[in-house]
Amino acid sequence: MTTHFIDGTQIKSEKELYNFFNTSDIPYYGRNLDALNDILTGMLDGPPHFIWTSSAASKASMGDRYSAIVDFLKEVELERDDLKFDLE
Repeated sequence: MTTHFIDGTQIKSEKELYNFFNTSDIPYYGRNLDALNDILTGMLDGPPHFIWTSSAASKASMGDRYSAIVDFLKEVELERDDLKFDLE
């Protein structure tokens, strides 16, 4: 299992979240949720595990967009049996 830590103290916008995915070992993608879905469900070697640490800091900065993104990530998690997202 490959674990990726998303540092919520550094993710204050959707753009910064996309920057995280572009700077990790995830292949380049188009910086939108549809493209991220393609990467996470078909192009990323598994089993990947994402841990969003200090997620409350991101939530405070991102507002409603945070909730929409977390909902999206949980949907992706349901689509792929070996993918896991955790919020801390």
